Amino acid sequence: MLTSIKKYLPPWPCSARKTPQILLGSALLLDVTMSVPSLAQAYDIGEVKVHGFASQGFILTKGNNYLASGTQGNGSFAFNEFAINGSWQATDSLRIGGQFMSRKFGGDGKNKIYLDWGVVDFQANEFFGTQLGKFKLPVGFYNQTRDIDLARVNVFLPQSIYTEAFRPFFGSATGGLLYGTLPFAEFGSLEYEIFSGQAEEDNDSCMVRSLEIMFQGTDMNMESGAVYGGTLRYNTPLDGLRFGYSIAKGDADFDFNNGAGKSYIAGGAEPGHVLSSEYSHGDLTLSAEWMRTEQKFTSILATGGAPLVTSSIKPTEGYYINGSYIITSWLEMSLQYEVYYRNRHDKEGSTLINKNPSNPYNLVPIHHGAWQKAISLAARFDITDFWLIKAEGQYIDGTALLSPVYNEERNCKRYWNMLALKTTLFF
Repeated sequence: MLTSIKKYLPPWPCSARKTPQILLGSALLLDVTMSVPSLAQAYDIGEVKVHGFASQGFILTKGNNYLASGTQGNGSFAFNEFAINGSWQATDSLRIGGQFMSRKFGGDGKNKIYLDWGVVDFQANEFFGTQLGKFKLPVGFYNQTRDIDLARVNVFLPQSIYTEAFRPFFGSATGGLLYGTLPFAEFGSLEYEIFSGQAEEDNDSCMVRSLEIMFQGTDMNMESGAVYGGTLRYNTPLDGLRFGYSIAKGDADFDFNNGAGKSYIAGGAEPGHVLSSEYSHGDLTLSAEWMRTEQKFTSILATGGAPLVTSSIKPTEGYYINGSYIITSWLEMSLQYEVYYRNRHDKEGSTLINKNPSNPYNLVPIHHGAWQKAISLAARFDITDFWLIKAEGQYIDGTALLSPVYNEERNCKRYWNMLALKTTLFF
């Protein structure tokens, strides 16, 4: 049986502490009240708790590279995560915690150790609490728990909502967060989280390197701006049914050299919206989320003469539906379908093949660069109380989420496949 997931969660508000099934979905259908075995118990000393995990993954694709170079052919082992976290319940109302992490996802992370989150959490009562420090952004139902393999069956969260390329920017922020729960007796309860802070910066991330290619530049530096927003989660009177709404906005500036001189990009997103739903009953969990946002870029490119000023808007849209079922105490499986559109006003990509491929905003002179649709089947095996293995296969139509860092976009195949394997040890 799966051990208590609560022990592996950071000191997040409301959902994670009071009703963990709200954040963790299908993984919590197993007995969350079971105590952690001696492997973990040895690190719980009074109100001080120390836990961690280590994982190794493997990705094999046919048709295109995914998240790393070399996933085609022999596949790639350039996917791992290591973390150690600790928390101290100083008083009934005050909790302090943090997590150091190292990760490698293709060319991202490079196994550098960094502070993933670290907060001082003060909860005055059920209705009001606050966090100060570096916190996980509460966007959608699962962004805060994306590092926790215990929380899901699939190897990856749905890329139509939780795109790995944007993970460094929309993973954490340094600032403040307010939270609380408003009970409505027989009508359920409403949880809220409101946040504002400084977004993360990573000049080596896939997002920054993709922009370098798009704008034919070098030595791009990212300076992130403020990110702010909030989340509402409604826990209905029907046991296991909940709905959510998230809104978030963030900005960033980029400077680089395009060969003719110093150039700049002002990028950001208008308030992005995520609608979420989840229903758990017995061994079955159904979830679905929908996202819509507008990514805006204004660039000032050096030309050797008058600067070239251009603007672009990407009105993206994505959604997915996922069903998971616990077959035995050691096996859980899921089936998922997801869709992402680079431009929700041009879902068929009719404009892509008509534009000038030299346009820095259009390096995809093929129509299937407008969308990406995937159906996936995943299985999770809980080998022991502290060791699990996952396998996920995907059949994919479209290339909208592929990075030019790992693919020549004009040569990308419309139909392609992916096999992802991952094993995780935790304590």
